[in-house]
Formats: sequence, structure tokens, C-alpha cells
Amino acid sequence: MATPAIPEVASLMQRAPVINARDSIVIVANQASDIFQSNTLARERPSLLRFLPGGVPAELAERGALREAHATWMKPEFATTDPIPTDQCRDEMAEVLRLYRSLMTWCLANRRAPNVLAALDSLSRLGQALGETDPDTVVDIFARVEPVLKYNGDFNLMFRFGLIAESACKKAPARDRRIIELQTQATTCAHAWVLQRTGRLREAEHQLDLDETLNRDAGVNRGLAFTLKCRGRLRRIIADRSDRSPTEEARNKFLGLSLADLREARDVFQRLDSADRQIQVADTDSLIARTYLALGDLKRARRMWRRADLLARSKENKTYLDQRILDDEIKAAERREAGEEELSATPGIDEVLFLTEHDAAVAASEIRARALFARARLHAAADLDYTDDVAASVAIYEALSDLNSASEVKWWAILTGPGVGEQTRRMLEDHPPSVRMRAYESYVDELGLPTLTAIAHRERDEHDRTWQRHIRQARQADAIEEGHPW
Repeated sequence: MATPAIPEVASLMQRAPVINARDSIVIVANQASDIFQSNTLARERPSLLRFLPGGVPAELAERGALREAHATWMKPEFATTDPIPTDQCRDEMAEVLRLYRSLMTWCLANRRAPNVLAALDSLSRLGQALGETDPDTVVDIFARVEPVLKYNGDFNLMFRFGLIAESACKKAPARDRRIIELQTQATTCAHAWVLQRTGRLREAEHQLDLDETLNRDAGVNRGLAFTLKCRGRLRRIIADRSDRSPTEEARNKFLGLSLADLREARDVFQRLDSADRQIQVADTDSLIARTYLALGDLKRARRMWRRADLLARSKENKTYLDQRILDDEIKAAERREAGEEELSATPGIDEVLFLTEHDAAVAASEIRARALFARARLHAAADLDYTDDVAASVAIYEALSDLNSASEVKWWAILTGPGVGEQTRRMLEDHPPSVRMRAYESYVDELGLPTLTAIAHRERDEHDRTWQRHIRQARQADAIEEGHPW
């Protein structure tokens, strides 16, 4: 099966930013006023601001008159999603570089600001232009903003920054270890990271296999550790996907491979002399705990959770939020194993939801959607209402254009609620979650619930022409969806 083509940077740049945060006070800058250029240049070509539809913080503008207007954000009156022209970038390199560097500093210092996604969108457009004219200046663009991107959880921006960094690294004159590490960090932690979370597991696996080979051949240990960590997580996800691991044997195989990757990643991280070694080890320990939980080895899961928790105590780090969710999930499994009542209180998940609810930057992010879905599962097991959490989780995933995760939540809710017949369940679970839900929803739109449309008390199965048609159409729609950036 051919791997679908990855969208080019330019195609991603055509999209306006997917902004899930509130704007501050905005002043619309008239193109003719030429905020970033001289009046002479303004008559010859449009202002740089026109190519930044997300806008920029007003404090980064050079003209004091705008700051005196007490505005906190500036947007162009006539915006375009076209890339900044290469010749304009060359002619105004000093100003492009100044704005790029100051905007990078602003994003790193304001990752919780309501306008940070808009600023990141503008930063990516400046980075794309510089990548065409002076790639050395942006080879580290993803490495620098990765924490901000993952904190805010916007898949489109994550993938876009990864493409810009990868392209710049490939164009860089020097192909030394530093460049290879920056390139594989972008392909592993941006491309494969997004592909995993949007259900494109084969593409993610292929990318990580390439990254592992490149890192090992070049002797880039830090890049290798990140690749192994990411692939260890991926293999646990593959183990839990019914279409990729249809048997218990296949599931256990991938969970074993997951542990092998994560253990090696932890060993490599431990040997690194880097400022973030501690948090990377903690993150890897947390992933190992999740794999043990999937295997049902609760003692080892709890032990690895404790090791991770000792190292990840800052609420500013995403690993801390992951740990809170995992703690409640392990507690629930421990209670079931002990024959106790199902867990009804979810203090860890509730903390995650509290922290993200009061933070505009992550109110619509992947970590919050996962927390809502985790609470829904635990509440369902305890016979508590979970419908609001399901709806909120689906809404966030759909806002992030993550059809795969939204489909997984919907399918779980269908099986947990009135459900479907065993034949229908097995038939649909042979397909990816997004195909499964497309087929199910279109079938219900046409004929109603499958459990109510049996012929002569016989449940329709994969040989039924109606199901064949809906599944075929769903697969076609899914293939079209994968051909577009999210």
C-alpha cells in the first residue's frame, strides 16, 4: 500500500490559522499606512503585514503612534494567505529577520496568552519565507517552539512548523549532526506526532522507521531517543486499534515492541547531558506505565508512574497533566482487580480540566479532550452520567480537525450506550475509526439504527450490499480527507 503524500509547506500556508483562542483588543492596520516599510516601498509592494493574517503583537511594531493607540494586537485590513514573495523577503531581509526574532521571543514568553496561536501562525509564515532565502536562520524553528506548540495542541501549526524545519535542514549547506538532529526532531516530534494523533498510523510508523535509521547512522543519540519514545507510544496505539491488531497475539506483540522501544529510549535519555533530560525521562516513564497498564501489569504500571511523578512536578509541563490522568486510570484498574466498587471520584482528571478550563490557550487542546474522554470512561463504569464529557471531548477533537480521535470517542459511546449487534461491531471494527464512524452514521441516516433494521430477525453483516456501499463510500471519503492538510 503506497504511503499517501505529505502536504507541502505551501499548501499548509494557504490556510488561515485555526485559532481556538480569544483576540485581545485589535487595531486594524491599513495597508497604505505601511507599518513595516517606508512609504516608497509601500507604493511598490504590499506591506509584510498583509501576509500575516493572524497579526502580530502591537508592541513589536516600530511606529510609536500605534503603541500610543493602546492597542495590543494588530491585523492587516486586507490579508492574504499567500506566502511572502521571495523577492520581497530578500529585499526586506533585515525587517523580516527583526520581526521573526522578536515574534519568536514573544511566543516563547507568552505561551499561555490568548493570541499565541495567531502569533505562531504569523511566525510560521515568516519562517517559511526565510526558509526559501536563508534556510540557516530557521533550521531550529521547530526545536525552539515545540513546547509552545504541544502545550497549545494545534495539529495544523505543529505539522506546518515541522515541514518548515525539515525543508530548511535539507537545504542547509552543512549536513552535520546538529542539522540531522534538528531535522529528525521535526519529522519525529511534529510529523509523526501529528500523524499518530490523527490516526494515520502507517504513515507515522514509516516516518519513525526512517528517522531511526537516519539517527543511528549519524550517531545522533538525542534524536534516536526521541524517535524511539515516539515509536514506543505509537506501537501501544497500534496494539489498541482493532483494525491493526485484530487478535490478542497481535496486540501483545505490539505492546512488547512498545516496551522495548521505550526502555531503550529511557536508557539513551539517561546518558544525555542536556537540560531537559529529567523531564524526558519522566515522560518516557509515564509512557512505559501506560504500556504496562494496557498489558494489565498494574504493579509495574504503578511503579513506573511513581518514578515519573517524582520528576514531573511542575504544572507548567504537559507531562504533569498526563500523569494526573494516568493516576486515576491506574486507580480504577487497581480497584477492579481488588474487586472493589468502580472509581467514582476522579481528582487527577478534575485537576487537569480545572487547569485547562482557566487557561485560554489550552481550553481547546488535545490534553483537555483526552481528560474528558478518560473521565467519561471512568464515570460510565461507575454508572454515572458521562454524556456531557463525551460531547465536549468530540467537540474539541473536531475543532482540532482530528476526525480519528473524535470517531474513537463516538464509537465508544455507541458501544457503551444502546450499542450495536455483535455482527455489526465486528464488521465495523475491521476498519479505521474514521471509516467506521462515517459508514455507521451514513447507514443510520439512511436506514436507522442497525439493531432495528434486521431482515427476518437476522442482523445485516459484511455481505449485505447496503453495508458494503456505505463502507466503500466511507473509505473513499477518508482517502480524500487524508489527501488534505488538517
